[in-house]
Amino acid sequence: MKPGEQLCYTRLLHLSLHEEHVVSRKRWHATIGQQVGGRRSRKISWLLPQVPIGNLCTWVVAIAVLLQVVSFYFSGPLSLTLLGWCLVAELLWKLSIVQQESVLVVHSLGLQVETVWLSGRIHRTFLPMDRIRAVIINEAVHSHTSFFYLALLVNDSSELTLIYRNLRPPLKVLTEVRTAVERALLVHEQEQQKERPASMPD
Repeated sequence: MKPGEQLCYTRLLHLSLHEEHVVSRKRWHATIGQQVGGRRSRKISWLLPQVPIGNLCTWVVAIAVLLQVVSFYFSGPLSLTLLGWCLVAELLWKLSIVQQESVLVVHSLGLQVETVWLSGRIHRTFLPMDRIRAVIINEAVHSHTSFFYLALLVNDSSELTLIYRNLRPPLKVLTEVRTAVERALLVHEQEQQKERPASMPD
């Protein structure tokens, strides 16, 4: 397999790095492969149902035309302007929805957290392994509902660093991510110990 290529698998289905097979189901998927330099990587994503931008705009325009015709027939031009601004605000709100959040675990290097919006905007944040102390799963209660979230304990910060800030994957996905991060931290710690010079005998 060439560096940079990845293989996908779903849930706990393990595939060989030499198999050319892609599996993706439901709302989350994981990928495993190699990055440049031969470092092993793991990427786990949680995404909303696919909503193509073209279809969204088509529906917005169709509904806008229909409502404008009805509004013009009953009210007049003033309501058309108000309706137009409401539709623009609705479209902007739709484009601000987070469609996918993923974390890429690269052994011995760190974590890359990626957020993808429905508009196509992408934001990435990288955390090196040296800054990560531990990864935890906590339960939060909000508005009479409870949910689990995944967070990192970072050395130079007193606050928790959330991996999935906008979406709420189920506990099974969070456990999968925590396991991958803990394994990467263990590998990094072992490599650090090997690089330390042996103490000189007395």
